[in-house]
Amino acid sequence: DLINQKVMVNLLKRKGWAATAAGSGPKCLELLQQQPFDLILLDVDMPGMDGYEVCRRLKADPATAGIPVVFVTGMTQAEDEERGLSLGAIDYVTKPFQPAIVKVRVRNHLELKRSRDALVESYRKLEAAQASLVQAEKMASLGQLVAGVAHEINTPMGIALTAASHVTDRARELEEKFRERTMSRSDLEAFLGLQRESGPVILGGLSRSAALVQWFKQMAVDQA
Repeated sequence: DLINQKVMVNLLKRKGWAATAAGSGPKCLELLQQQPFDLILLDVDMPGMDGYEVCRRLKADPATAGIPVVFVTGMTQAEDEERGLSLGAIDYVTKPFQPAIVKVRVRNHLELKRSRDALVESYRKLEAAQASLVQAEKMASLGQLVAGVAHEINTPMGIALTAASHVTDRARELEEKFRERTMSRSDLEAFLGLQRESGPVILGGLSRSAALVQWFKQMAVDQA
């Protein structure tokens, strides 16, 4: 819907993010071939190609599979949400959407993606360092170092995963209350408070993990 598109784009731009609207599923796929995006807000009920098919194609393409997809739709049945999540979507926002909820979720998913990208890049460098060590016949010492780093990473990663899981559970409870029209102001304030508290915990755990991976990569280079 053109009005919903304009409202959403203006909402995101006021928050300081760059936002682009695509009028159809094929247009979305076309834009993704032209420039990179960090997050996709996707409707389900669209002419020609629905959001489920767009999501399926995105996740089937290695070039776009890593982009988080959040469904923003008026389809509120549990099976609709289950289908979207099973296709690879990371979140589900029901219409009419609440601007505050959209901004918080977009911010959190962007921060998580940046942290994940940093971890992926660190692991890519780690794998390169490991390959170099294999050629230098130092796999025994590397194995011991990997075990130590893995042990150190488990703690911050576990904290981040626990916090993220807790936020996800609370978000689903809030969505259920919203659909049932039983959500109160205190419910929303409590959820936003949880987001504020959990965000630094999640990012802190991921940042610590990324730092450990980077340290390990440097250690491997130094020893080589």
